[in-house]
Amino acid sequence: MIEKIVIENSVLEALASNPLAKAEFSGCLNILTNAPRGKNCKRCGNRPDATYYDQTKFCIAHLDDTKKARLKQLLNAKQAEVVLIGTGGKVQRFHF
Repeated sequence: MIEKIVIENSVLEALASNPLAKAEFSGCLNILTNAPRGKNCKRCGNRPDATYYDQTKFCIAHLDDTKKARLKQLLNAKQAEVVLIGTGGKVQRFHF
């Protein structure tokens, strides 16, 4: 089991491609999976705009405690952290 996982964009992409996670966390992961994808961008690999990742992270950070516990179980982690950068560059860290 992982001691601590930071839920970053790559973790969100992995969750969005996992059918079980997508079914259980559809409210949050649909933000990312329904986001428009870039076209013909070799640098970004046709990923959504960063705003959609931030919205998905915000949603996850505000899940109820039972959903957060289930997410940690799916990620095989004891602790999880979501980092959001707000207006003016203020960093917010959510630990669960």
